[in-house]
Amino acid sequence: MAHTKGVGLQTGDIMIKVITAPAAYPMTLSEAKEYCGVDSGDTSQDATLNIIIGSMVDHAEHLTGRAFVERTYELSLPYFTYCIVLPVPPLI
Repeated sequence: MAHTKGVGLQTGDIMIKVITAPAAYPMTLSEAKEYCGVDSGDTSQDATLNIIIGSMVDHAEHLTGRAFVERTYELSLPYFTYCIVLPVPPLI
């Protein structure tokens, strides 16, 4: 999953990684089950639905360039420049 703690994206000497994964997503597992017509007591599809929810959020964030859920990142740079471009907007 894209939000695994410590997994990062490295481009040249720039490294960004997720330190704190999202605590919750915009859609809950029970909402996804209801939308898909899965019985609330059926847990056989929970892992798959959780992966789909995370992937859906990742894709929507990528398309819009916005963050829908709060997470903590660590950005490592080889040196400081006049302007540091932060690759994960918006920041709070």
